[in-house]
Amino acid sequence: MKNGMLFVVGALVFTAAASSSGSQAAGPTMVDVAEQLYKNATPESFDRKCTGPGAKLEVDGDRHTCSKDPDTTIVRFAGDKVTDVTVHKKGIQKAVLGQIKSKLGGPDSVKTLGAMKMHFWFAKDATIALAFQSSAQSRSTMLSFRSP
Repeated sequence: MKNGMLFVVGALVFTAAASSSGSQAAGPTMVDVAEQLYKNATPESFDRKCTGPGAKLEVDGDRHTCSKDPDTTIVRFAGDKVTDVTVHKKGIQKAVLGQIKSKLGGPDSVKTLGAMKMHFWFAKDATIALAFQSSAQSRSTMLSFRSP
């Protein structure tokens, strides 16, 4: 009886730990981050959120860059209005293509330039570009929202 009870408690602890770590890993996608910044960011709000271990904020005129391992986010402003958002993440993030396709359908254009394959969507609110770079030097994914 005592061993059975320990087994049940152990199983519950394992299940709770697995579900909480899974929910933390889910987090916002690259698409969610870029879309939210494009819709709602101001220079002050962007700068304020660039915190945490290893976070580095650089401001060069209208260009605000927040680097946190493993990704970098760049936002360009015209006053308080966002004109361009780029989210750059290390590694190939193929799921991003599916997320955009589910919202906007297939890309309007696909181009390959050297080690970079780029997908473009021309929506009313924004031009969206998704690029995968896969070379000996770097494997990365870049997602951009720009004013049309």
